[in-house]
Amino acid sequence: MARIRSPGGGAEPQVYWLLWGCVMVYVMCACYRLARFNGILDDERLQERWKDFFQGVPSPAAAGIVMTPIILDSYFGTAMSASDWLSGGVLVFAGAMMVSHLPTFSLKAAWVPRWAQITTIVAAVCLNALLTPVYLASIPVCYILFRRRQNK
Repeated sequence: MARIRSPGGGAEPQVYWLLWGCVMVYVMCACYRLARFNGILDDERLQERWKDFFQGVPSPAAAGIVMTPIILDSYFGTAMSASDWLSGGVLVFAGAMMVSHLPTFSLKAAWVPRWAQITTIVAAVCLNALLTPVYLASIPVCYILFRRRQNK
């Protein structure tokens, strides 16, 4: 079997294959999250329980988590995305957050006027570097609010 090196010769072959494993874990977690979400749609009792929350981090938010080191590199000149171990760790962390049972805030009930929809999407994309850390910081707060609601 031929030894394959990463493009540009960055990572050693063993680390390169380990990173591919991390990518596969992330993709499998995204698939599992989608399947679980579709299962919740079929159960009205679960729909009512989770109507204002997501179960785990949504896939687009997980993609934002994965992109955070790259965004920080481009804005602040850090070298975070150059670390193979950090990149793999971020992928596995984001995947684990997708399949976790942690409640996270949902904007399903939010309404944006038709004339402001494009502007809202562009603003959300531009603010991703700020929104992702805020979103991660909101998870413990969301967990506490979710538990309080369940205990009533």
